[in-house]
Amino acid sequence: MRRKNLVIFGSLLLFFFSTISAKTIQLDWKNRGNYYEGIREHKKKAHLELISAAICYQEELNNKALPSPDNVEIQFYLPNDDTVFISVREFHHHNYWMQPNQKEWKSGWNFFSWPKNEVLNHLKPVPQLQDLGTVALIGGEYSDTLAPIVLYQRQPPSQITGYRFIFRPSETEDLLEFEWRCHKRGENPTVGEWNSESGSKPAGNPFSFIWNCVNQEEGWYQLSIRGRLVNPINVREMTNTYQLYHQPNIQ
Repeated sequence: MRRKNLVIFGSLLLFFFSTISAKTIQLDWKNRGNYYEGIREHKKKAHLELISAAICYQEELNNKALPSPDNVEIQFYLPNDDTVFISVREFHHHNYWMQPNQKEWKSGWNFFSWPKNEVLNHLKPVPQLQDLGTVALIGGEYSDTLAPIVLYQRQPPSQITGYRFIFRPSETEDLLEFEWRCHKRGENPTVGEWNSESGSKPAGNPFSFIWNCVNQEEGWYQLSIRGRLVNPINVREMTNTYQLYHQPNIQ
């Protein structure tokens, strides 16, 4: 009888650990049909990495009469048919990533969604939308041309009033005397249009700023950022530029 109980107990332990193992595998970075999603090691080692260039939007989800949304939605705009590299990532607690497999997209507003229950709902703590950064890079993964993109769960905003940009210095360099500006492409901005950010940006820590684009007309804009990258043996000036297509109305 005792031996039989031990066999049963051993079987239960095996089932328990196999279940735990299955859940661990489920969270790994892998192809899930029309997208890749999961936990993976971060490999890109840029001196100043763009994590997110997303439309400012905080969706109200407090209506208890409605069921909790099952999916996360993406919406982004292209002025022309083009190749687009899209990534969504969590930048506080997990090395969570999501990337659609589709690369070729049509002009106008495009949509993509993926279920929360594959990976997101199993992370502890569960990431909120404000914990996720997203970029849509027109032309490919290493492009500096950005499409406006928004994350939401039920209803996107009707208008774009601002963009939140998130950057992160490398693990070995602090960013000092950081400044940025965004202006209509082709125009010559004045010196006073630089927005200064006081204080240093510590190595490896994400930081963000918001471009208020209320009343800005549709078209191409240029985002410029500059500062000094400092490590124990070197100090160097840095300037990065990005092209952004601004479409103020979401349809």
